[in-house]
Amino acid sequence: MKLFTLFLLLFFPKVIFSQLSDSSVLISEKGDKDQVQWNEGKFNLIKSVNLDSVGIFTPYFLSVNDLGNLAILDWEQRSVYFFPSDDLENPVKVGGKKGRGPGEYETPFDIHLSNSNKIWIPDSEQRKIDIWDSKVRKVESSFKISNKWVKPDKVELCESDDGSWEKIYILSSQYGPGVKNKEGILHQYDIVNNSLVNIDTFQKLSKDDERYPYVVTGQIQCSVDGELYYSGDFSGTIRKYSSNNQLLFHRNAAGFKVEEPLFIKVKEDFTRYNPAAPRVNGESFLIGDKFYVGHSRTKDRYVYAVDVYDSENGEYLYTFKLPVPAKELAISESKIYLFEYAGKSGFNLKVYDYNLKLE
Repeated sequence: MKLFTLFLLLFFPKVIFSQLSDSSVLISEKGDKDQVQWNEGKFNLIKSVNLDSVGIFTPYFLSVNDLGNLAILDWEQRSVYFFPSDDLENPVKVGGKKGRGPGEYETPFDIHLSNSNKIWIPDSEQRKIDIWDSKVRKVESSFKISNKWVKPDKVELCESDDGSWEKIYILSSQYGPGVKNKEGILHQYDIVNNSLVNIDTFQKLSKDDERYPYVVTGQIQCSVDGELYYSGDFSGTIRKYSSNNQLLFHRNAAGFKVEEPLFIKVKEDFTRYNPAAPRVNGESFLIGDKFYVGHSRTKDRYVYAVDVYDSENGEYLYTFKLPVPAKELAISESKIYLFEYAGKSGFNLKVYDYNLKLE
């Protein structure tokens, strides 16, 4: 674990510029030079559902598709629920439970609802991805990741307008030792003969201390053109890749400053994440020509505000505050969905119409 002590000195570099290719943009590694520009948004609450009242007591992950339907994963149950857009008060329990059998999960760290209302759930520990049919409430397909060094933390589909997908991206929470120049933390897959086939591996890391799960974990978003966006939960890193997985820009989040070290030493041989460290939350969304990244730099890790960037070149545009602190967040073109802590009543699912003055 001594490498992680070295990490504290190396992780936050000075301003670095690099030209990646003729079509690349030049982006600073540092985001603290951006002056935060607050955008006063208007929010209109249109729906509030107490999740305790519908049997969801530990809501951890939220996904919304282009139809306005929602999927929510209850962590304690390891179960997934489908919320139709026209009847949010009456969700359907699709399935799932804790365990290691079919339709069972140990560490599901993501949920993705496709436009065809299929629910994708990656299980990092079991190295599998299940696809649930929300209508018949059964696992339609289950894929096992054959590479033991790839643990699917997040999954993202590049969906076309008709609901099909051309590419599948996976963010791995593990980077195998001794595989330099062979593996990365981002993987592009294709479905062939009912199995996931890794067709490209990228974002390779050169230092062992950069491979720590707290550093690599984050969110991934894909455009209809197959471009991939990555935002780090803890590192503050924001990246964009082309459809052939070439890095187009790499920057730190706006206003990201090193006020506290990312790691703290608990014992001589044990280092852990510092809860007081500044942090980009990683809840990210690609909407039109803008890339939204929710952030929380407070100890409770709730999302309080959202940074907005130009999706083409990574330029910081503005920041807006959410109407209430959010445990989980999803943003569409016209609505904001979030989990609000309601004390003894658990969590409320709240849906807002929103309008931003600078839009």
